[in-house]
Amino acid sequence: MSVTLPTGRSLSLASAGAVNTAAETLHVQEVARTRSIVRMGFGLGLAGVPIIFVLGGDPLAKSAYLASLVLTTITTGIYAWLLRADEGYSNGRSLFVGAFALASSFAGIYYFGAFSAATAILPFGLFFFSSSQSLRSTIIIYAVCAGIYLLLATLIISGALRDRGLLAHERSDNPTRIVLGILLESVLLLSFVSARVARQAALTAIERHDVAIKRLAQREALLEEAKQELERALAFSGLGRFSDTIVGSFKLGKVIGRGAMGEVYDGAHTTTGAHAAVKLLHTHVLAKGDIVKRFLREAQIAASLHVPNVVSVLEIGDLSGPMPFIAMELLEGEDLADHLRRHGQLSPRKISKLVHQIGEGLAAAHAAGIVHRDLKPTNVFLAKTESGDVWKILDFGVSKLINAEESMTVDQVIGTPEYMAPEQALGKPVTGRADLFALGVIIYRALTGQRAFGGGNITETLYQVTLTMPPRPTALVSAHEDVDALLCIAMAKSPDDRFDTAQELADAFDAAVKGELDPALRAKAARLLATNAWETR
Repeated sequence: MSVTLPTGRSLSLASAGAVNTAAETLHVQEVARTRSIVRMGFGLGLAGVPIIFVLGGDPLAKSAYLASLVLTTITTGIYAWLLRADEGYSNGRSLFVGAFALASSFAGIYYFGAFSAATAILPFGLFFFSSSQSLRSTIIIYAVCAGIYLLLATLIISGALRDRGLLAHERSDNPTRIVLGILLESVLLLSFVSARVARQAALTAIERHDVAIKRLAQREALLEEAKQELERALAFSGLGRFSDTIVGSFKLGKVIGRGAMGEVYDGAHTTTGAHAAVKLLHTHVLAKGDIVKRFLREAQIAASLHVPNVVSVLEIGDLSGPMPFIAMELLEGEDLADHLRRHGQLSPRKISKLVHQIGEGLAAAHAAGIVHRDLKPTNVFLAKTESGDVWKILDFGVSKLINAEESMTVDQVIGTPEYMAPEQALGKPVTGRADLFALGVIIYRALTGQRAFGGGNITETLYQVTLTMPPRPTALVSAHEDVDALLCIAMAKSPDDRFDTAQELADAFDAAVKGELDPALRAKAARLLATNAWETR
């Protein structure tokens, strides 16, 4: 179910969980409040019509009030029936019914007396509409109420119109009537101002609450990532088993990294003294021929990619040597995971630089027939170079040659679940679009400060990756709605629905941030979201 907001946006009201912004939250409250008021008005109308018949009073004023009351009862009854479903609400319908209610109110005021207690209905109705409608609509409503009453009171006080009210104070002098009229006008103004102030206060309170919730969610995401990184860091420190050993042209120093299959040492060239990152396999892994072959294949793949945005391979030790190894350039800087833990999020400008530079590295890999298959924040490194900061892709250890007849990882699901493409998680063949999916998830993480998938066990994470979408990005961060469309396509479940190239994704991101996304991409995103909408978890 959906309704149209005053801004023209469509809002799903199927559940409270579908609400993502302060304005939408307040709008849901307005729908519920309108439903209650309309039903109340319908009930009072049904009860009031027969009562009017037994009352006295001026016949002309009585007939006018009775006719307006009947029409108001009919319109509120129809609107109450429409409001059984949330999509039955609209500002236009509310104003239409409100116009009948306003006419009925003034007919009742004239019937009971322009200076009687019947005038109390005006502040009540004005407060309701002023707290529910747009500012422009409420100014019009206030002006109409105050203007009509001012005209009515002026005509009666001047003697141009007879006060036919059932409760009219025939003995009241004009000064008394003037004071009563001023008091009512003051109450109307106070009702209008109070309603608008209360509405704005509610919006501000909801927005502050949302900000607090988002910050808490971001903090929890950062703590979870920090916990994982701490566990990884505690797994290695200081000297390793092969420290002071010479492999190839390098003498190994301290361990600077360790994974499930191997260790990375800080190596110094025995001749030049230049430092490099030297990756070795664990001893127990050396007996597994397929892993050793994959290890060396990583080196060959990385060495074949001569682009600034892929880490450079300096030397490779083959199976003929005492120990297989890969010596790569030793980078100074930090990976994206560390960067995000320190900064929480990246600005769109910084994300654009990341996407373009990582995209160039992926383009080179894909052109060489290589899919990375494990692109994630820890494999994206911000290196400090003489020419400035450069984003580089690390670790092609689980990569696959696109045109290879057989992969050494066949029938295995290899990669990181949170950044794994759906087809990869399902063990299906992968193409370069699997890397583009991972890049889309990285954009989501860098932009919103939250992970798109994960937070539970591996099974739950894989379920989310393959079947669900994350929360809408613009519900977590202020950005143009085109960014939602961009990420919807980038993280599409089917590879055929994603971008064709990394360059296309990077260019589309730049356009989305400016609100200039190609209309065809907007339409494509709308089609995708129609079958798999953003989650509300």
